[in-house]
Amino acid sequence: MKGTTSSNSSVTASSGFSGINIVWTPVNTGIDDVEYGKLYNLYPNPAINSIYIAGSGIKKVQICTMTGKILLTNNSQQINLSSINKGFYLAVIYTDAGMIVKKFEKL
Repeated sequence: MKGTTSSNSSVTASSGFSGINIVWTPVNTGIDDVEYGKLYNLYPNPAINSIYIAGSGIKKVQICTMTGKILLTNNSQQINLSSINKGFYLAVIYTDAGMIVKKFEKL
């Protein structure tokens, strides 16, 4: 059984087992998430003073350390980075449809 639609099958074995029910439920493999992430772009990368997030429906952007500590929260698509040190960070982008994480470098 393959595909994107759930299905049920009943099996009766010749060895005396009966009432066996197999249920196929497809699982999202994350491919849609990869395509969804391509709709949003962070630039420039590496950045000096600020970054810009291109995309629609952005509700909030959080700048986090690589360990997940939130340093900045912004409701704008332009984020001022002057208060953070040089290094690698994560931009967590919250949108109407979900969340995307982009990695960037601050020079």
